[in-house]
Amino acid sequence: AWRRFLGQSIGSDLDTLYRPHRNAANRFWQDRQAMRAGNFTGIKGFPNQDLAMWTSQGPIADRTTETLAAGDLAVVEFRRTMLEAVKAFQAGNRAIGTGEAHVDPSVCSFQGIFPKKSDWRTSEVHAVTGTDAS
Repeated sequence: AWRRFLGQSIGSDLDTLYRPHRNAANRFWQDRQAMRAGNFTGIKGFPNQDLAMWTSQGPIADRTTETLAAGDLAVVEFRRTMLEAVKAFQAGNRAIGTGEAHVDPSVCSFQGIFPKKSDWRTSEVHAVTGTDAS
């Protein structure tokens, strides 16, 4: 149900390798009728809305005029990590996340809705594999 809500179901929204069927060429299946009814973007699921915004920026964004705030610390650290990884790779080191430094497959992100009185830390989660259909 959560994948359907997000527009992230394998088959209808994603291929078996989790690549989205929505793309810039088909305008991310934007629904103008839904926009008239109040859906701001007309694109189902916020992951698809994010993808539309990211890809519509083009391949390179000019970051020289950005004004970052304290809430952007994770963005700054991510960019720094990626630049260091590129320099290390160019110097002949292994690509980030490969070899000895790979991330264990049991480490995964999770999204879901939990009742306020429940403790999300006790929930059992598992990594999504290419065979999961839910």
